[in-house]
Order: sequence, then structure tokens, then C-alpha cells
Amino acid sequence: MAIRRTSGSDLEGDRRGHAVTLGSSASLAKRVADKVFWGYVGIAIPALLLQGAQDYRFGHSVARMRLCIAELDSTCVSRELEAERSMRKADPRVELATASLSLLLHRPIELAEATADRFEAAQSADTAATPAELRADLLLLRSDIAIAHADFSLARDSIQAAQALLGQSELTTLRVRHIDTVASDLAARNATELESLRQSFERLFEATAAGNRALIDVRQAACQAWIGRVVDVGARRHLGLALQVGGHSNAWRYTEPNPSVFRVSASEPPRPPSQTSGYDAVYGSGAFEERMQHYRERLARYEKEQEAIRERESIRASEASATKQAALDQAKEELATSIAALSASPAPFDDSRSAGK
Repeated sequence: MAIRRTSGSDLEGDRRGHAVTLGSSASLAKRVADKVFWGYVGIAIPALLLQGAQDYRFGHSVARMRLCIAELDSTCVSRELEAERSMRKADPRVELATASLSLLLHRPIELAEATADRFEAAQSADTAATPAELRADLLLLRSDIAIAHADFSLARDSIQAAQALLGQSELTTLRVRHIDTVASDLAARNATELESLRQSFERLFEATAAGNRALIDVRQAACQAWIGRVVDVGARRHLGLALQVGGHSNAWRYTEPNPSVFRVSASEPPRPPSQTSGYDAVYGSGAFEERMQHYRERLARYEKEQEAIRERESIRASEASATKQAALDQAKEELATSIAALSASPAPFDDSRSAGK
């Protein structure tokens, strides 16, 4: 019996020892899991805080950059873009802002248009997935491109569409003011240039009317330079027709009679007969009265011929003058037609056209 009790006690002790061992292992595993969890939390929280801080800085930079674009501050846009590229180089807002900066720096408009076209193609493929803010940025870029093209109607339409997404915003208000300023300045500049164009052609017409070949050549060159800057094809055609008046001056120069022609006789007037009684080589050897009669007859024929010459030259001069005046009147009509067409255009002149010639 004593032996059995001892064996039972040993078994009880073994069971208790095993339970203690199991409890210790579970406690150790729990402590390890806790340490791993809190270690992860210790790493994740700073990372999340850092990401949150970076997101805040990026968002703040984007907001500042968008305002700088609306304020036409290229220095500010460049600074914010540099900061944004260091955080999110591939962000689409960065690419749109880069296109806007190229417009502010007066680089080729085609660069900005290519970016806008690419984004519009991607947006049309999945409009629902495109954030409203990004769609608004694209519309504002389109308005800036339209302003660069002096298409103020399209620019206003794009701004209104962006305003529907953004609500009342400085981004749209500043652009509307910019359009008003640019349109006003452009209208004043166009009016000044159109007046200069008109005066150049009128000076050509004056030189043509006076038959001054040296002035005609100079003023034709000045008018041709204006034509080279005109964008509208129809207006260029009308101005080209007006310019041809100067070309006709060569013909007028040689067909119009010189005033001295009225003083030049086809032949010398007859001389009176000699009062001596000798032989006269022109009137013969008749009496003086007879020779005077021949002289009077010859003088009458001479004066009649001269009158006919003067009449022909007068008719010729009148016809040449009428032809010249008719051509000048036509040229002035062509000039007026072209100026009316150019006045209706927001951007009638293109300096790159003349630069390329």
C-alpha cells in the first residue's frame, strides 16, 4: 500500500510539472508575439507619421503651385515643382503644372497641348476614376493654352467648366481677370498696328499718285513686310491686290506725258521770209507780199498741227490720270476690306510668319 501511494504522488508531481512547463511556454510565446506586435507598431507609427507629413507637404505645395500658376508667377511655380518632384515625381498634377510652366516661360505652345491631349485621352477612357481636382486642373490648362492662342471665348468656356468643379475659386477668378487684361492690351496693340498698316499703304498710294519711283520702291517693301505678318488668308489676298497698285506705277510712269511735251514741237515753226528782194531758199524769188502769204499759210498749218498734238496729249494725260485714279480707288477699297477683316480678328498678326521668311 505504501508503494502505491508513493507511485501516485510521483504521477501527480509529474503532471503538475508538465502543466507548469506548458504554462511557461505559452507565456513565453505570448511575450514574443507582444514584442513583435509592438515592434511593428513602433516602426509603423513613425512611418505613417512621416507619410502623413509628406502628404501634407505635397498637398500644400500643390495648392501653392496652382495659385502661383493663376498669378503668372513662374519663379514660384518652378520652386514648388522642384519640391514636389522630390516627393512624387510621377504625380499627374506635377506633369500638368510642368505644362503650365512652359506656357509661362513662353515656350512652344505645342508642348503644353501635347500634355493636355494625353491627359484628355486617359480621362475619356476612365472619367469616373479621374478626381474632380485633376479634371479641373486639366480644364485650367486648356484655358491657359486658349489664352496663348488669343482664343478668349474658348478660354472662358474652359474656366466656367473648371469653376463648376471647384466652385468659386481664386484659380478661376484670377484667370478671368487675366483674360480681360490680355484682351484689352491685345485690342489696343492690334488697333495701333492696323493704323500703322493703313498709313503704310496710304503712303504708297501717295507715292504712286506722284509717280515717285524711289519712294514707291521703299514703300512697297514696307507694305510687303506688313503682308508677311498677316494671319488671315483672305486679308492677305486683299492687301496683295492693293500692293499691285505700286507695280502699275511703272506703266503710268512711261504712258503719262511729261509736261515739257507741250513745249516741244514736232518741227521748228516756219521762219518769216527775208525782206530783201533776192532769192529765198524757202519761199522762192517772188515778191515780198507773195512770200509773206506763203509764210502765213505755213504758219497756220504749223499752229493747227501743234493744236492737234496738244489735244492728243491732253486726252492721253486725262486717260492715264483716270486709269491711275481708278486703280488707286480700287486699291483703297481692297485696303479697307482687309482692315475690316483684320479688325474682327483677335490676333490679326503673327510675328513668327515674318521671322520665318
